[in-house]
Amino acid sequence: VKASNNIIVIPDGFLNFMPFESLLTKESKTTNYSKMPFLIQKQCIAYNTSAELFVKGKLPEFNDDVLGVFPVFKNTKKALTFSEDEAKSIDQFTDAKFLMYTSATKKDAFKQANNYGVLHFSTHADAGSFSIPANIEFADENLFLNELYTKQLDNNLVVLSACETGIGKLNKGEGSMSLARGFQYAGINQLVFSLWKVNDKSTSQIMHNFYKNYSKFESVAIANQKSKQQYLNDKSISNAKKSPYYWSAFVYYGTSTAKAKPTILNYLLFTFIGLAIALLLWTVIRKLKHGR
Repeated sequence: VKASNNIIVIPDGFLNFMPFESLLTKESKTTNYSKMPFLIQKQCIAYNTSAELFVKGKLPEFNDDVLGVFPVFKNTKKALTFSEDEAKSIDQFTDAKFLMYTSATKKDAFKQANNYGVLHFSTHADAGSFSIPANIEFADENLFLNELYTKQLDNNLVVLSACETGIGKLNKGEGSMSLARGFQYAGINQLVFSLWKVNDKSTSQIMHNFYKNYSKFESVAIANQKSKQQYLNDKSISNAKKSPYYWSAFVYYGTSTAKAKPTILNYLLFTFIGLAIALLLWTVIRKLKHGR
């Protein structure tokens, strides 16, 4: 672990439900959460379902055009008070369009989904039961896990900002049959999802930090790590609210690095190589002509 800043976790069984970033790297007697040696403070952690899929997976490209789906459920017992703040944060750091309130329907969300690089769902979700599959709520109706098996999505990233989106029935050799797994089956290679019932306010704060860092570093893995570090170091948040319950629920499935964007140095290098090849060809052709 000490030899690398990146850790790829391939969990099995009940380890699917444990955020490794909340583990302590050494014994600590402090009661101050911000000073505890959590693994997230030094290592960037990503998860995947198998080593084969990780090795064969393509490096993701950065994309910040976001479709945000925010039912909010205003003036109901299900109201997500801080969901609106979450939307404002996304709008601040990305090129975003929002389906808000009653416009956040299942039909409209998936009709527009593939026009955006990032899908962000801020809503309620449930891990399901023995008879009811995992599901996520829209303004009009719920989307169930089995419905995702019929969809084809090509988004760069899906963020499931809702409760228990990574929780589901454990199938031997397959892992958790969760909403996150359903999105993976539909074609999504990068996912941020939750492992338990999350707090509305802390989720909004985590997502604010996440998109700020996603815009800056252009890497989901790094953005996820930085968002948690900044949450722990935020002096406006009480020590009680810095318990791992509040910040470690959201984990990242995908690769630990992003495809590098071409830089001016890349272009200059390719230009010089092209000129060198052209000069070489010109020299060869000239010698051949003189040889005749």
